[in-house]
Amino acid sequence: MIALSQLVAVMVGGAAGSVLRFLVGLWAGKQWGVEFPYGTMLINVSGCFVLGFVGTLVGEKGAFGPHLRLLLTVGFAGGYTTFSTFGFETFALLERGNMALAGLNIAGNMFYGLIAVYLGMILARLL
Repeated sequence: MIALSQLVAVMVGGAAGSVLRFLVGLWAGKQWGVEFPYGTMLINVSGCFVLGFVGTLVGEKGAFGPHLRLLLTVGFAGGYTTFSTFGFETFALLERGNMALAGLNIAGNMFYGLIAVYLGMILARLL
């Protein structure tokens, strides 16, 4: 049975992740423009790092209690990462006929996301 405290942990983490996603997206748009979805890629890659880091601390080091784990992974990372936005923006690039940018968006999110997961795992293992 799901405890209310578990739901609260996911809700609090999700709220924080969603707000940070909004702020990072705005910042990236101001830094690099909006022609390419840089903000979404940055969010996806850094979200991969967070999951790699926290997942490794939890799985290999037994760090964090169950509520903090839910807050950080399901809540925060779930609210922060933007895979649905990634899909929508990639499709929009394809619809506009910009195959090169769509391909760059797919490749960049996948490649850098996997690298970020790995780096997060390495950092967690060093602790």
